Amino acid sequence: MSRLLITLALALSFATGAAARTIILLERGVELTLPRVKLPAALGGTVTFQVCATCNYNTHLTTATTEYLVNGRALPFSEFLRVVEEIYDRPGTPEDDAVVTVFLDLETDRVTRVTLLP
Repeated sequence: MSRLLITLALALSFATGAAARTIILLERGVELTLPRVKLPAALGGTVTFQVCATCNYNTHLTTATTEYLVNGRALPFSEFLRVVEEIYDRPGTPEDDAVVTVFLDLETDRVTRVTLLP
């Protein structure tokens, strides 16, 4: 009898715990090809991008805490820009294959991080 009560209590605790969970979104990501993104020239600048060829440009501020990542690895801003420059210097149009994701804080609409997959 005690096993049954313990099993029932555990089952009920799992059910209520799962029902009470709430996922709060803090940021949204916009995935683009590199040519659709204008990166800041300096720290604290703006990121401007166009979601589609006929869409308006969106401009968002970066902050001192904005992170810049290449292949999942955090880089200083200057190194990030160097990698971008190297992509544009390659023969052909490799920039069309490079994917940039710009993450925006939902409350402030500021850039929290920029990721690059060359």
